[in-house]
Amino acid sequence: LSVMNVRTADGLMVELGVVAQYKVVLQKIPDIYQTYKTDYESFFISNLRSALQGLIAQFKATELYTERTTVDEAMWKTCENVCSENLKGFLTCWGIQLLDVNLDDRIETANIKQQVEMQKQATARMDQQASLIRSKTKVLEADFDRQIKMVNVEADAQAVNITRKASSDADFNLQEAKANALHTIQNTVRNGMSPISNAELLKYLEQGALIDSTDGALVYGDFQSATVFANTGGNGGG
Repeated sequence: LSVMNVRTADGLMVELGVVAQYKVVLQKIPDIYQTYKTDYESFFISNLRSALQGLIAQFKATELYTERTTVDEAMWKTCENVCSENLKGFLTCWGIQLLDVNLDDRIETANIKQQVEMQKQATARMDQQASLIRSKTKVLEADFDRQIKMVNVEADAQAVNITRKASSDADFNLQEAKANALHTIQNTVRNGMSPISNAELLKYLEQGALIDSTDGALVYGDFQSATVFANTGGNGGG
């Protein structure tokens, strides 16, 4: 098609470069010749240009750029309709392309400024969204840190409790072992045929302690009342 000058929905004149492809339906050739002779292409172009002018008038000038896919699809449907309706199915449209969209230089400059401004606004919105995401991330990070600290505090408390219980159990087991040892000694070591008395057991332990550790403290007395003597060492004494 030759260059088309079309007015858009926002009242601007645009210059369009359009290419259309069609095929002749072989079965319709006798009807084509009877109706148009050999001038069917001129009729097709005339009807297509008229239909495209009506179509482009539904779009704003900027939409010819921003909504290009929608415009191309609408142009193809318009071309098909011209072939099936205006030319009675004598032709089929298998392709149409919008190659050029030219505006007045002043309008083109204004459109470029508008697009740049829209891009700036979109960038600003993206920056705001990114800032919001960062803020939410910091809040989540602070909450995670708080939860981690709470878990660590609870773990430390449990560790202290476990350690204390283990120490307490060890002390208990040690005391129980000592008591069992004393009971075993008292039942094993005999004075003649009878088990040794508490006083004799104390004497036995005293002498054993003196042998094992001459510098250690000595517990002296019966089980109900005992006195602790500390050997301070030294070379003197009698």
